[in-house]
Amino acid sequence: PHVHHLQVPAEPHFSGSIEDFREKHKDNASTLERLQNTVKVCAKCGKACAFTLACCNACGASLQDVQQSHSDNIFMGFIYGIAEGKFRYKISMRVQTPEF
Repeated sequence: PHVHHLQVPAEPHFSGSIEDFREKHKDNASTLERLQNTVKVCAKCGKACAFTLACCNACGASLQDVQQSHSDNIFMGFIYGIAEGKFRYKISMRVQTPEF
């Protein structure tokens, strides 16, 4: 299937990386907290899973003995208009109307 999307130029509000954004806002604890997710990374397959899960939702391996760690909160990257993390942060525009 093909999903139509608009070719609308949209430059990021913050042209640097999520690490650059963290450095710029290093004195704002609430912003820094929003930029990360608490996760458990599966020792078997490497997937970052919700820290509340008992088993990996990709391969089913136990997460009971896995320590919590953190990953980038990509959605907050979109909200803050950050250009990139481990990859470019870009969302395809599906529709645009005067009302929205």
